[in-house]
Amino acid sequence: MKHFIRIVLIVFTVCNFLNTEAQVMVSTDLSSKAYKKEPVPNIWNVVNRISPKNGVSVMQGVDVNIVRMVGGILKKVNGKRVPNYEYDPCRYDSINNKYIYNWKPLLMRIHKVKRSKTKIFQLVLDQPCWAFQHGYNFTPDDQPYNGVDFKESERVSIYGNSLPPKDKEAYYTFIHDMMEVLVRAFGEEEVLSWRFRVGSEIETPDHWWGTKEDFIHHFANTEKAIRSVLKDAKIGLHTRTPDFIYKKGRVKNYKGEPFASFASGLIEYCFDNNIRYDFWGVSDYVIINNSRPINLSHKYEELFEPLTSNPKWQKGTLLDVMEYTPVVSIKGRGFLKAATIHSQIVDLAFSHMFYKKQNEGLGKIYRWGMRKKWKNTGVIAELEPLVGYDRYETNITGSAHVKGNLVDALFTKINTKNFDAIVYSYNDTDLKHKKAEAVKLVINTKLPVGATLTYKKAIYSKDQNKFESFLKNEPKSGWFKPKKNRRGEPEKVLNKAGLKAWEAYKHKTPYAYSKKTEVVTVPRLDNGKGSCVVIDVNLPSFSYVKFKFRTKKNWNK
Repeated sequence: MKHFIRIVLIVFTVCNFLNTEAQVMVSTDLSSKAYKKEPVPNIWNVVNRISPKNGVSVMQGVDVNIVRMVGGILKKVNGKRVPNYEYDPCRYDSINNKYIYNWKPLLMRIHKVKRSKTKIFQLVLDQPCWAFQHGYNFTPDDQPYNGVDFKESERVSIYGNSLPPKDKEAYYTFIHDMMEVLVRAFGEEEVLSWRFRVGSEIETPDHWWGTKEDFIHHFANTEKAIRSVLKDAKIGLHTRTPDFIYKKGRVKNYKGEPFASFASGLIEYCFDNNIRYDFWGVSDYVIINNSRPINLSHKYEELFEPLTSNPKWQKGTLLDVMEYTPVVSIKGRGFLKAATIHSQIVDLAFSHMFYKKQNEGLGKIYRWGMRKKWKNTGVIAELEPLVGYDRYETNITGSAHVKGNLVDALFTKINTKNFDAIVYSYNDTDLKHKKAEAVKLVINTKLPVGATLTYKKAIYSKDQNKFESFLKNEPKSGWFKPKKNRRGEPEKVLNKAGLKAWEAYKHKTPYAYSKKTEVVTVPRLDNGKGSCVVIDVNLPSFSYVKFKFRTKKNWNK
């Protein structure tokens, strides 16, 4: 009798599924080798630190990218930016007309990073020592460029020394000697484990006041100097996106050229002159406001495809996002982080894009912050347990109910009865919360029809976002400072009354997993061997639902 009832229930479930017109179906086949992809990589384990002098404090298991380590930094005296020579390993002796080295500041800073028990992932060679400005003349700011000299205001940028080294041979010797010193101090094996990045967002004027040609030759000069000591060193660069143009071309360099992407020129020169780069990085601060689309569905095409599609692109080059944060605004060197659910969905969609494009060379996403006492939260915390498990390809059929909504899913498998699914929704052009999508989740398995599986699920939507839940109770008098973005960090956008209420707020709908639920497998829709799991998902706009299918002994995985 029980067997008969189970068969009736299975038939009813299949018929009900076939007769239900879900707007979108997301599916995969855990029984198919064709659907099996690479294991999920750890893409979130690098943190940025700028010019550390006393070591670094980072989360356990996180590597560090250390920026502005070879001098050229600044300090402020009476509110004015001036060179800080204290950490320069090279100075110019104008009496004897020679460059003098002092490696202690560099070695001390690296030793302190190592004593922090943090692995150096990348050492950035960006601002040159102040000594390499020797030989330049500077013209008054109110005079036009003469095609040779820099302006007085460009002597010290907001980042320090952003001028090309005047004496290229002296700079080559400096980098060569520096590499020899690093190898002696830390050993060849360890130094080879570091990556050496030349430049930071190099087309930005305050990072590089020189021309594109200046930087191309600077990169080639630096690459040759490093490889003269360690031919197998990992060397790369950090540019803006391939379509970058600074302030619509209105700002010119000393040659009268607009500041724009160096990418194609670098790629072509390196190919034609046998200059090797091992990795290439860009930045992406995803702007979550109504000024432009967030464009998550085309991030690869926006950030990387113009590089990799160049016929002279060096195959096998790793691609990273070296500065990343979902923000609501950027002004100068500062930005206002996004605090609403949109930030979590951006992290998820970005991660999924990196997983899908591993074969195209995508590597890691570098974050800011991540101090020692921090821990990953939100969607990144949900992705951590998936690292190392096989990802399975996603099929998407049907169309969303809401115009512009995009639905996707990430599938990973531990074994036949233990797997995960994260179904999510977002909109590239409209940030408003709209009607939820009716989604069918379909997972093909090797299990026989009628098998019982157990799962838990957790939803992260605007109700689970503490800030958005908090704002539901905003009084008519308002909680925001004038003209502040309502999606920004509460500590920065709320007025005194809002901050007081925020500090006292108790979130009543936090992110949490449901109790265990059973589901019975049904015949596959393609009449293949095995069975499938079918679950209806009510998916709010800008949300994700994670499903954990586990056997009794695997709930802690």
